[in-house]
Amino acid sequence: MRTRSLTAAALDERPVLLAIGLLGALWGIAVAAGGLTSFYLCATLIACSLIVVDFRIGVVLLILLMPISGSSTLFPHEMFGVVGLNPLNLLLVGTLFSCLLHAAADRSLPQFLPQPLLWLYIVPIVIAGAIGSRHIHEIAPALLILFQGLDFANGAAYLREWVAKPLLMVVFALLVGAAVAKSARPEKLLIPVIMSMCVMAVLVPVYVAHSGTS
Repeated sequence: MRTRSLTAAALDERPVLLAIGLLGALWGIAVAAGGLTSFYLCATLIACSLIVVDFRIGVVLLILLMPISGSSTLFPHEMFGVVGLNPLNLLLVGTLFSCLLHAAADRSLPQFLPQPLLWLYIVPIVIAGAIGSRHIHEIAPALLILFQGLDFANGAAYLREWVAKPLLMVVFALLVGAAVAKSARPEKLLIPVIMSMCVMAVLVPVYVAHSGTS
């Protein structure tokens, strides 16, 4: 009987092992065909599949990735030529989607976004961005010389830089808050935070060395 149970368990594991093998093969083919971009995309999709089960996995990954997300050398800011399509944003969207699904299931969705945050922070940013996007051609030339990042091609580029990016940090903060609220031991989230701080501290001398600053 024990031999039969072990055989049955081994047979049950075969589909899982086969799926893992096929996933690894497809990942290898994608990386060989598309390089690092495909690698980042496949890794993000695998992470999103795990995040659907528990959005807190995505929160931990976001905390760890935040320090390197600003480096164009270590982290891609676009994939397949699409500005804004990067692993961090895909991970953020996947985590938000999973969090909203779980919140809708346990009827805690109204608590996800506090009303004061919505009306006193998010709405003013959106209104200011909508007003500013209509006057990008009125930016003083002297400011364009000093700050080249203010030279926007169109209103959409302005909204992406001054509305969408700041609100992504708001979404990140809301997800961290939701993860703390859903955790039996929220202090465990300090572990990825401390790891993230250590990564940031290590990257400072690396960045200085790479930039050639003495």
